[in-house]
Amino acid sequence: MEKGTDIFYSSIIDKIVLQRKEMGLTQESFAKKIGLSRPTYVNIEQRRHRPTLYTLYNISTFTGKDMNYFFESIPQDKVEQSTVTRKIKNKLNSNEQETLLEFIRKIK
Repeated sequence: MEKGTDIFYSSIIDKIVLQRKEMGLTQESFAKKIGLSRPTYVNIEQRRHRPTLYTLYNISTFTGKDMNYFFESIPQDKVEQSTVTRKIKNKLNSNEQETLLEFIRKIK
């Protein structure tokens, strides 16, 4: 993972792991329930891979948690400074950049 995205994705992954553990499931059984192989899921937990939105959707559906749950409590300043946000902002005009920042602030 790129250094600037560590905190952003770590927060999401921490919540995924918490849900799995609260449900009392092994990595293998959780992976099967969300449509992943165990090695792929382990790579997510070990932060070698980022969960896709599709994977987050499957986790959300399986755990009964709203998708917003995984994005809550991500430090605002880290989101605005993340490499992902910077790359997106570089492709947007100033009005689009402001709209993006407003959206990020709202999901906080």
